[in-house]
Order: sequence, then C-alpha cells, then structure tokens
Amino acid sequence: MKKNLLLIAVAVLAVSCGKAIKPSQATHDMVEWTFEAPATKASLGAGGAFSWSPGDEIAVWNSTESAYVTFRTGTGNGRFSATAPASANFTTGAYYPSDIVSGSGVTLPSSYTVDALSSGAGMPMFSPVEDDSNLLEFKHLVAYLAIQAQRLPDTIDRIKVSSSTVSLSGTFSPADIGGGRREIRSVSGKAAVTIGFATSAGQDISFIIPVPVGEYAITVEAGNVDVSDVLSAETDPVNFLRGHLYTLSAIVNPDISVSLTSEPYNLEPDSNNWE
Repeated sequence: MKKNLLLIAVAVLAVSCGKAIKPSQATHDMVEWTFEAPATKASLGAGGAFSWSPGDEIAVWNSTESAYVTFRTGTGNGRFSATAPASANFTTGAYYPSDIVSGSGVTLPSSYTVDALSSGAGMPMFSPVEDDSNLLEFKHLVAYLAIQAQRLPDTIDRIKVSSSTVSLSGTFSPADIGGGRREIRSVSGKAAVTIGFATSAGQDISFIIPVPVGEYAITVEAGNVDVSDVLSAETDPVNFLRGHLYTLSAIVNPDISVSLTSEPYNLEPDSNNWE
C-alpha cells in the first residue's frame, strides 16, 4: 500500500472524529491506520448468518518492518484500526483471525472450545492488500466440517477429529489460487483437532471446525482424558473443497450413525465475497 494515499485516506476518516492525520508527519511518527472490510463477515450464527464482532482482530503484513501488524475493530462494523509508524507499507495480504499467522505460515489450532468456535475462532480467512486502497475482501482459506453429537453421557467432555492420512492442525503454507484467493491444502500427517466442552448428562453438542482442502477420510471420537473413544465413527474419503460446508450425520449415543451429505453447499450466501 502506498503510504501517501493511505495517509490521506486516514486523514479523511480521522477528521470526522476530530483527529486529523497530516501526511507531512515524519516517517517515524506513530499514526492511526485504518482498513475497511464492510462486506465481509466472520462469525457464524444461527441459520448461516455472518457478522463481524467487536474486538475481532486481523493481521496485515507491513513490508517496511517485515512483520504483521494487528488491527482491531471496536464496534464490529468492519472498520479495523491500528497504530503504526507513518513509514509503514502494508502490502501482500491480511489474515483473520490475527493469531493464525506465524513466521513460517498459517496455523490451524489443535484445540478449541465449543464456545470459541461459536464466536468465529474457527473461520480462517485471507484478503489481498492492494496498492492505493484500504479496502479488504476476505475469502475462506479452508473447507468446514459440521459435527453433531447427541445424548452424550456426563463422562464425555471432548471430541477429537482426526484423519489417518493427513494433518488437520499445525502450520501450513497457503497456496495462491488466483483471484485474490488462497487455500490451506492437506499435507501428510496425523495431527488432530480436539474440541472441549463442559460435561452434562444427555446433552447435545454441535460445532463447525475448519479442515484443509483435499480428499481424505475423517475419524470422530468422543471421550475424556482417560478414554478417548467412548463413542467413535469414521467416514469414507471425502473431497473437501475450499469455502464449502460438509455436515456429518449426528453421532447418537448409543446408536452411532455417521455419513456426510452427498453434496457440499456454500457457507456464504454472497458468492461475490464468499466464493
């Protein structure tokens, strides 16, 4: 991103709240930078509705310092701000959530809680950063798997999702697939994902997790710290496509029934922003 034009854009935004930023400031001065992602949404709600939430954070690459800068939205309206040197040059791309980026790639966590997933923790996305623009258009990096478990006994406090051939968690190098899109592809391994929750006899659990793009089988095990597979089930190989949601049939205690819907369907209602 070219500094001068963005500083002017920031100045225009800042004037409305009484904090004008002058482009003539020294390059070492700290100024407020702002990115807008008004058409993109991050947390999955009932019925497939999406929305940014206050406190959501994105990481944007600053090529001047060869490091990511964390931007935060205060109101959940898609405006992300951060304080950074006036000499910053934001280029290449932005990731959501901010904590998935590392020096060597992008990390899919090995554990979540059901509450964290319901608030958007498991929805990794990428947006290119264009020169002369502070507008972001996020797109999915992964496929998504919806899991349901019903009438669980109070001895179960976690569900592990794994594959015998590929890793579902760990650090990946997203592949550029054109059109401002990147995707996280499956790699050989066995790293699993564990989802924790509070115990309650007879409860139903449902959540959505990110999974790498590729063709592989899934194993689901429900258990606890002592016995990992009180309930378990395995699918046939499935071709997981980026930006699609795959729903696992409910794992029911004591009858286990597991399959995937024959056709994936898009999470996003607006294919222009969520293809």
